[in-house]
Amino acid sequence: MGRVLLKKECLDETDMPFNQESKIICEKFSVEYIPGENLPDEELLFVEPSMNFEKEIAAYRQEMLDADSSFDGCFSMKRMPNIKEYVDHCIEWANPRREADERGAWGNVLLAIRKSDMKMIGCMQVHNVLTERMKNYTGHVGYSVRPSERRKGYAKKMLAKAVDFLSSFGFEEIIVSCLPENESSKKTILSNGGEYIETVFLDEDKVYLEKFKIKI
Repeated sequence: MGRVLLKKECLDETDMPFNQESKIICEKFSVEYIPGENLPDEELLFVEPSMNFEKEIAAYRQEMLDADSSFDGCFSMKRMPNIKEYVDHCIEWANPRREADERGAWGNVLLAIRKSDMKMIGCMQVHNVLTERMKNYTGHVGYSVRPSERRKGYAKKMLAKAVDFLSSFGFEEIIVSCLPENESSKKTILSNGGEYIETVFLDEDKVYLEKFKIKI
C-alpha cells in the first residue's frame, strides 16, 4: 500500500489518471549483500535461483545425484530435473503474498556462487517463518556444499551469511540442527557461535537431531 500511495503522489504532479484499475509496473531486484554484520570474506556471491544460473544448478544437481548426497538446503531440487520449474518453485516459495501451504513456511533459497569462476558451490534454505516442525526440530537454516568443493571452508561461510541474512528480519537468535554423527556440520555450527541445546527425535524421519542456537 505504501508503494501505491507513493505512486499516486508522483502521478498527482501529472495529468495522468490514477484508480484501482491503473496498471503499475514493478521491478524485482536480487540483492547480493544484506546489510548487517560485516563478513571477512566476500569470495562468494549469494543470489536467488534464476535461469541465469541454469547450467550451474543442473550441474550441481547432477553431481549431488552422482555422489548419492543428501540435498540438504536445496528445497525441491532433487525431484525437479526441469530447472525452470525448480527456479519458479523457489521464487514462489519466497513470495510473502502466497497462501500458506501444508507446511506453512516462508523463506529463501540462496545459491552460493564462487565469484572467481561463477561456479555454484553450495545451496541453502533460509527460513524467516517456521512451522512447528521447524521450531521443534530442523530450525532456520539448511545447507549443502557440492561434493567436489567440500572441506574448503565454504559451509562455514554459507552459515555465516545465513545468520547475517536472518538478522535483517530482526532475529536475535536462530536454531540450526544436524545429525549427531555429522561431525563436519557440527563443527560448522560451533564455528559460527553455535551453543548446544538438546537432542530430539524426529519421529517422521526416524532420526535423532542435535539442536543448536546461534545468537545474533
